[in-house]
Amino acid sequence: MREDNKMDLNVNPKLEKVLQKLLEPDFKIKNEVYLNQLISHITDQSATALDNRVPNARVKELLVQWLKDACKKSRTCFLPSVLQFAIEVTAELCADEMVFVILNAHNVFEKLLEISKDLIAKQASAQLSYIRMMKSFVQHKSGVQWVMSYSSWTDTLSLILNHPVVNVFNGSCEVLLLFVEKVADLDYAVCSNVIQHILAPLRKENLEQYRDEDNLYEHLEPTLELLLFILRWLLEKIIVSPKYKLGLLFLDTFKLTEMLIDIKPTRNRYLIFKVHRLLGYTGPFTFIRMFHGLAAVEYSKYDKLCQECLENFYIIAETKLVKEILDCNYQFMMFWLKYKSKGLKPVMMGSTGKVLLIEDQLLLTLLFIISSRVSRFFLGEKFRGDLLEQDEIRDKFFTEALAKCTPQTVAMCYKIHNCWPKDTIFKDATLGLNYILNGRKSFTLDMANITVQFIIYSLKDITQNLKEKPQLWELLGADFFKYMTLLLDTMVKFFKEFNITWREITETISVLDIAFSCLVCYPHWPQNVSMSSFDSTLPVKKT
Repeated sequence: MREDNKMDLNVNPKLEKVLQKLLEPDFKIKNEVYLNQLISHITDQSATALDNRVPNARVKELLVQWLKDACKKSRTCFLPSVLQFAIEVTAELCADEMVFVILNAHNVFEKLLEISKDLIAKQASAQLSYIRMMKSFVQHKSGVQWVMSYSSWTDTLSLILNHPVVNVFNGSCEVLLLFVEKVADLDYAVCSNVIQHILAPLRKENLEQYRDEDNLYEHLEPTLELLLFILRWLLEKIIVSPKYKLGLLFLDTFKLTEMLIDIKPTRNRYLIFKVHRLLGYTGPFTFIRMFHGLAAVEYSKYDKLCQECLENFYIIAETKLVKEILDCNYQFMMFWLKYKSKGLKPVMMGSTGKVLLIEDQLLLTLLFIISSRVSRFFLGEKFRGDLLEQDEIRDKFFTEALAKCTPQTVAMCYKIHNCWPKDTIFKDATLGLNYILNGRKSFTLDMANITVQFIIYSLKDITQNLKEKPQLWELLGADFFKYMTLLLDTMVKFFKEFNITWREITETISVLDIAFSCLVCYPHWPQNVSMSSFDSTLPVKKT
């Protein structure tokens, strides 16, 4: 205990001198990193025994007094880095509600924001510090009430709407949403006011000011991204606990869905994508509200809602924004898989009356991009007819895969094939494979099996056609080899993690031939492709 007191006596006088030095009018600093290190020294709880002593009560007392003294100064007395340091200190201290109350009693926050407002308006790093401070405020009731009283949430919303850098945007969205969640239970009028401000750019009178869709997109883009952040956040929480209050305020009370429909974009593909992506996210709220916890449902209603959820995805496929579309597909698929993991099964009725899974529509679309589209590159028109006639196992597999699809899903795959750029097939497929790998932990065994089957057929088509048509090598480049390596690695991971062998999937009997082709027949293969092909023989080795 004496040793601890000795540490306090050693560290606190030094810290006090450093803090007072920062307030001197002629203070200069050679490198702003030193201030960042000072913040780390004050807040880091894991580095050394000495650091484990801070922030203790005495250090907090020093920092509180320093902030009081700092706020008595003119803004011209501070270096920008010192002002930002003051905001960071406030952020660290004010997660403690008692410290917040003490500082608020001395009007520290109003004064600090007054002398730093120009810095926050201009500098992204200062904006991040400000967002961290506001996040600490909304962790407790006193902070939420302060934000309500001073309407400082409007400053956070302004940051969002002014196209900030990504980390400032995401942090601002999180702070605003945390505040709205808290205030929804404290003051309905304030909550409604915040939501109205968020949705203001979507009002008809504001939309009518922009006749050109490009200008309209520039105006709406931050609002659409904010709404996406909000809906994703709320859906994640609904999966855990079916509380719809805040979501229903957006959708029912303030008619978000109707507002999005009224935009009616026709030309700007980014606007089309973001509007219909949001509409896709509004569907699950209605779906869960109607059917959550019910032992039995009317499949006609189920079918209608599922089709509406997917219809927006079919529309955005036409925008050709491949990266964004694949991400959207992945996010929707993971949502339904998480929902299903809670013991619920989102289903839809196919045209033949067979129950179909909504997540299968999204997975099969992804597998088409990853596998079938690549096979078409190598096979051409042969992919459609002759191949299936010559291979009964393949014909049976594709018949079963198509039976899992709605007609709209099949139509969308054809749409992707016809309108997406042909020169990025391997790059698109590689991106899709990465999403498959990221989501595989949530896959059912049936989803894993069908994924492996698609991969095997794609590998067969590639290796056989390169053997028959060596001139194809001239059309292949780095993107193809990246795809091929990842394709083999993905197959191996699925074999191992889902314990897939030739007993579960007949197609695995082809793996030895594929591996032999990769190892022996093609001197063009990079070494990593050859190594991956050797690992791919795992299911055949198992007995």
